[in-house]
Amino acid sequence: MGAVVGGRYELTEVAGSGIGGIVYRAVDRLTGRVVALKAARHLGLSAEEPEDVGGEILPPAALGARLRDEFRTMARLTHPNIVRVYDFGETGSGAPFFTMEFVEGGSIIDACWRDDIDGLVCLVLGVCDALDYVHEKEIVHGDLKPGNILVSRDTRGPGVVKLTDFGLARYVTEMVENRALFGTIPYLSPEAIAGRPCNGRSDLYSLGVILYQALAGSLPFEGSWRDILDQHLHRPPPRLHERASHVSVELSEIVGRLLEKSLARRIHSAAALSSELRAILEEKGSRLLRRGRELGDGDFVGREAELEQLKEIALRARGGAGQVAVITGEEGIGTTRLLREFMSWAQVQGFFVIDVMQERGADAADSLVRGLRRSEGLAETQLSAAAEADLDAIGELLQHASERVPIAVIIDEFDRSDAVSAGILHYAARRTTDLPVMICVGVSHRGEGEVSSDALDNVEEIPGATAIHLTGLEREEIRRLVGSMARCRVVGKELVRLLESNTGGNPLLVKECLKSLASRGAVWFEEGECDLVAGEHEIVAPPSVEEAVLARLQGMSGAAREVAELVAVAGGRCHLGAIADLVGLGENVRSEALAELARSAIIVFDSPGETCQFTHRLYGRAIYSRVPVEKRTTWHAEMAARLEREQEASKDEIADDLAYHWLGAGDREMARWYLAQAGDRACGAHLVRRAIGLFEQALALGPSPAERAPLEEKVGDLQALCGRTSNALASYAQARSSYCAAAGGSCEAVVDRARLFHKSGRLCERRGQAWYDDAEESYRKALDLYESASHVAGAAGVRIDLGWLSSQRGEHEQGLRMCERARQILAERDEEELARALTAMGLIYLKIGEVDAAARCLHQSLEVAERSGDGRELARAHHNLGMSYLDTGDWRRAVDEFERAIAIQEELGNVGAVARYTNSLGACLVEHGEWDRARQVLERAIVLGRRCENVSYVRRATRNLGAGYYLRGRDLERAARCYEEFLSLEETPQARARTMLLLGAIYYEKGEWDRAVGHYVRALRLSARHAERERMGGIYCNLGVLYGKRGDRRRATACFSKSLAHARLIQNDSLTVGVTCSAAETYMRWGDLDASRQLLQQARAVAECGPMERDLAEIEMREAELAVQEGRADDALALLSRARESAERGGDRVSVAICARLEGRTYALKDVWERAAQRFEESIEGLSGAESIHELALTFMETAVFKWRYGYVEEALELMGRAHEIFSRLGAVPDAERSQLYLGRWKDETDQE
Repeated sequence: MGAVVGGRYELTEVAGSGIGGIVYRAVDRLTGRVVALKAARHLGLSAEEPEDVGGEILPPAALGARLRDEFRTMARLTHPNIVRVYDFGETGSGAPFFTMEFVEGGSIIDACWRDDIDGLVCLVLGVCDALDYVHEKEIVHGDLKPGNILVSRDTRGPGVVKLTDFGLARYVTEMVENRALFGTIPYLSPEAIAGRPCNGRSDLYSLGVILYQALAGSLPFEGSWRDILDQHLHRPPPRLHERASHVSVELSEIVGRLLEKSLARRIHSAAALSSELRAILEEKGSRLLRRGRELGDGDFVGREAELEQLKEIALRARGGAGQVAVITGEEGIGTTRLLREFMSWAQVQGFFVIDVMQERGADAADSLVRGLRRSEGLAETQLSAAAEADLDAIGELLQHASERVPIAVIIDEFDRSDAVSAGILHYAARRTTDLPVMICVGVSHRGEGEVSSDALDNVEEIPGATAIHLTGLEREEIRRLVGSMARCRVVGKELVRLLESNTGGNPLLVKECLKSLASRGAVWFEEGECDLVAGEHEIVAPPSVEEAVLARLQGMSGAAREVAELVAVAGGRCHLGAIADLVGLGENVRSEALAELARSAIIVFDSPGETCQFTHRLYGRAIYSRVPVEKRTTWHAEMAARLEREQEASKDEIADDLAYHWLGAGDREMARWYLAQAGDRACGAHLVRRAIGLFEQALALGPSPAERAPLEEKVGDLQALCGRTSNALASYAQARSSYCAAAGGSCEAVVDRARLFHKSGRLCERRGQAWYDDAEESYRKALDLYESASHVAGAAGVRIDLGWLSSQRGEHEQGLRMCERARQILAERDEEELARALTAMGLIYLKIGEVDAAARCLHQSLEVAERSGDGRELARAHHNLGMSYLDTGDWRRAVDEFERAIAIQEELGNVGAVARYTNSLGACLVEHGEWDRARQVLERAIVLGRRCENVSYVRRATRNLGAGYYLRGRDLERAARCYEEFLSLEETPQARARTMLLLGAIYYEKGEWDRAVGHYVRALRLSARHAERERMGGIYCNLGVLYGKRGDRRRATACFSKSLAHARLIQNDSLTVGVTCSAAETYMRWGDLDASRQLLQQARAVAECGPMERDLAEIEMREAELAVQEGRADDALALLSRARESAERGGDRVSVAICARLEGRTYALKDVWERAAQRFEESIEGLSGAESIHELALTFMETAVFKWRYGYVEEALELMGRAHEIFSRLGAVPDAERSQLYLGRWKDETDQE
């Protein structure tokens, strides 16, 4: 073709066309890159000539506006499976166009053979990923078809899928009823054909058609376009597995659910579709399934305020007051991304944008003149050096160009320019003060290349220039960036903290470090969540960062490199005196080297100017690896000796620094000794993870068995403290072997091993019932060893724990006997252990209901603790006494005892115990309704738990805080947040399953049913691993209710059957009644009253066999609902009266409100208007406060029916509309269809009137 568009894009061929415009293959003459150029019309048409687009005659202005909207939409999207846009502009005749990534390949249909199901599904997973990203931003593609899903050619696999053509994309908030038909007819959704508002599920319908076509070899609906439209609206497609025998029934069903006519019946999200397709590939063990997570570039985050500032400046410039903005910051801080976002906005706003630094190898002045000539449609010529310096010529070009269009000059990476270019920029800025010209200059402090300080000074001294300095991202902004890169809604705090501490919020470093961590398997990704894998993690400088830093150093003086290497060896922070002593440079040379490093933003000085450190830790790690080993060893030894001399009296305070340097110097023995000292110091400061790391480093240096054993025991103690039970047990086992190797069969070694068996037994006991046998085995071994060494107190202590373990197993008498024997032995020997024996006896007496005996033992324990003067044991006694008061219902006295225990531990400075007891106090306050105080107490417990780095304390307090928000505060959003955080901390499968079940219930109440199903399914998988049948029965029941409300009878029935099977297998009558009642309610919703009646009769037969008052109340409520449906008003009112009383006694607000709704419906049947209206109002009020979304919608619907019946037309339509909106959002199919039927009928009747 040969035509050049916009002065730079040479068209080579037409790549495609459609109602959205024409796409050309083009070559960017500035960069040599092949691009796709999209124009709204044939570029040969005149600017005023209208064009026929899809049967609609559109004027040029409408075509241009549509193309601008598409570019604006696509510029917001940064995703590996979405085509990237580059540039927006207009031809010389005023026709708009934009350029984007060119995909060498064909459509998704062309990319796969019909029988290659795995390859096709893998490609569709990429489409799902892109759609999930788009739909999260509330954008609907609106024209999904094979030609808009491109696949790059890849001989190694199915290729990379790219979503393109957002010409018909709309925001969900902009969707309104529209009778115009847009899109491609074979792939249109029923709602688009009917002119109803579309959402993300409309795109999924189109994807279903594509998937059907790819697998079957033909479209699901064929014929004339009228026939196809009619079939989309009214006829189900032929079953896929019947038309294509190679397709499994499971995959066929998924495609069938994508092609449901009703939005509510369709698969609800791209993420849900992805999960189902991925499960098919996992079951087949497909090698094409990618196990890792492909990280994207991330959204535009943390620079929104600066972008708005640039927009305001640009609008002032367009008014004729020329503007200059200078954006500064360190390399990677986001200057380029900010300028790119601004450039996209400016192009759409009608500015002619000159991207000065896009031509690599050309300087700023030459690129500026080239751009100005393009803006006037002049031929490009290479300017001579003399012409570049012709300021008047450049000024004339600026003036002429800005007379026809406002100009935006973007000069990124100006620090790469020379002083001549800076002078030209200074002149241009002065010449354009009264012209519609904006100049944006990006300057990164990098210290490489021929950077002229005169040039930078020249930029900073431009009169009237607006300075914008970019700093690191805040923690919340880092979280958002990581979430957008990984497509995760929940990002763990530990991951964010690690990235923040190592990158300072530099966006480039955040991205590179996240990719590095993910590639090493240090980050887990699961269903919209990500966080660090448990354990210690050190961020290694990614290759890209290492290369950049070393390249920057390469352009510096030898003295600067020498100083940088010394600072790296010093650990990233170095005293200036050490630099003077060790580098052997003259004072002037040294000062200049430091200044050079500071100018390059590699190092910064502290405020007194006594030390310097790297701008980012990663810089030091990158440089350290390149320092010659011999030089490194010498410097480490000299620094260690210098530190010991200068801080002789406080060596323990710098033990970790000394260990680091002695290790670098090759003295393993000195390094090991200092590491142990540093570990002890970290323990004293409650830095648990730090201490573990230091002790493990000491162990890695190969100490003798005698030195190893106490270190291994300390590591085990610390691992137990922070909840790593398995690791702690392994450490104790290693310590036992080391003690044995060090001292053989000596009495001392026997006692040491006994102590470790005792600790192991306690850990096993804490892990729960499944570990009780292991706990008893460890206790027995400890007892035998103590007795063989005649260690009476130790043996008595083990008997106390054995007694408590027996009680935990239900053998209370045996437990009391063992504790009593220990008490008798300890009476005259060890008052601390005596207090513990009495406490254990008191708690066992509480279990068997002997309250007086329990109180007597616990008070005796308190007296012994007071007498012994052991503050820790005294605090423990107060805490246990508080627990006993809690068990007897005297919660106020329990609070007093907890507060006494906390006060004692605070005085002792025991942060861990304060955290544990504060959590007990908070849980007590939650249980008894003092929510405001409980929230403050539990938040303090979390802070204290983090301070002492005890994950188990943080975990428990977070769980209790979530329970408080859920049960007392009724703040479902915060409750969900707490439980999500608890999940990120909890490793035990049983606890994770319980929490996921709670989260499912919360998301169900919130109306986020997809997330509820996701959590229920995950909880089910975890529970199945441990055969926890009671929980599995409950989860199946919840899933049955949810599927029932969505109208999925097959799944609902299957779930109820499985739930009943589990309940009967474990003979749990209460669960059996609950499941049967839920199934009965579901059948009622489906209109099957006979089945519902039979189920309720079965439930009553089970409930009447035992004292199950609560279950009978639930049955009565369901029987009342059945009576209402059958028109038995008097029976219904009698049953509802009893059910309501029971619900009020139990404080169940939702059940009370449901009873009020059913009473309202019953009184309406009896034509008692006033009472019916009153009950409906009570129900709405009660459910609005309870946040039970679906039940509230049901009440809206029934109240609307009632209002319509009595002539309140507007109120009825409003309430029914609100109900329909909620049902549709939830995917409650039968209710959505019923409410839609009411609305349609009522609107028809209103129109006729």
